Amino acid sequence: MGVSFALIFVIAGGAVILLALMGHRVRPVDIALFVIALLVLGAVSVGPVYSKNQATTYSALKNGSSGITQIDVLTSTSFGSISISYSSGNTIAYQVTFNNSVWAFPFVVSSNQHTFSNTTRDGVLFLNASATASSISIILGKGYLVNVNASTDAGSISLNSPRSERLGRIFLSTQTGSVDAEISSSGILGIRLSSSAGSVNLQSDYLSPGNARVPIDVSTSAGSVSMSLKIAPTTAVSIGATDSFGSISHSLSNQFTVSQDTRNAFHASAGDASSASQSFVISASANVGSVSINAQFAE
Repeated sequence: MGVSFALIFVIAGGAVILLALMGHRVRPVDIALFVIALLVLGAVSVGPVYSKNQATTYSALKNGSSGITQIDVLTSTSFGSISISYSSGNTIAYQVTFNNSVWAFPFVVSSNQHTFSNTTRDGVLFLNASATASSISIILGKGYLVNVNASTDAGSISLNSPRSERLGRIFLSTQTGSVDAEISSSGILGIRLSSSAGSVNLQSDYLSPGNARVPIDVSTSAGSVSMSLKIAPTTAVSIGATDSFGSISHSLSNQFTVSQDTRNAFHASAGDASSASQSFVISASANVGSVSINAQFAE
């Protein structure tokens, strides 16, 4: 858009103001013309509307991270998704990438700030990655005990962990968006997945507890909850589910005994989770939406 063309709208907008000052009745079309003039003037001052993706990556190789046995991940973003996965090779300790979308538009100033830090103490590598308006991708190296605390205000969260890797405590939460976790691990100490408005999905090909009464909590306020778990044999398990406005469906192996099964509440158990040395206490809840539970014992 050329400056001369924009000047026409600016002059027209000025005329609208002059008419109002002179006491003339300003029509709705005049007000609309004035608003257009402001937008055009802003467009001329900052240039054309555009978007551009910018990626910033931080990484470390395994050979430069000797002595580390555990990685604790703390990550959050206000607007954007978070994905956590594992490297296909065996050379990196971690790789963290911030993907920013930078916009220019009249009277709109975006600030896509991010912070990253890594500190090591007593064999534990602490990764802290946060952003205001960026998607965050984290790739972890293999062979570490990993704890994850990830949250976003508006965006999805995904975690994919192969069975060969060890996980400790996993907390994934979003206000608006979905949570998808594929977790297969031995000796896990806790899982909590939650969304205020979005679906929550937990899948596992093999899961064993690292202690007694290890909690697995999956919940959403508005959306669906789905769990499909293969649990280590001889593990004691307690499963409870509630749904305020929706339905509960389940498919359990024959080791489970169902003690409650209504449209809004469900409870089943295998063994005594309160006294066993290794047990899971599983809860699933949805206020508005469905709950689906598939729990089998691995062979």
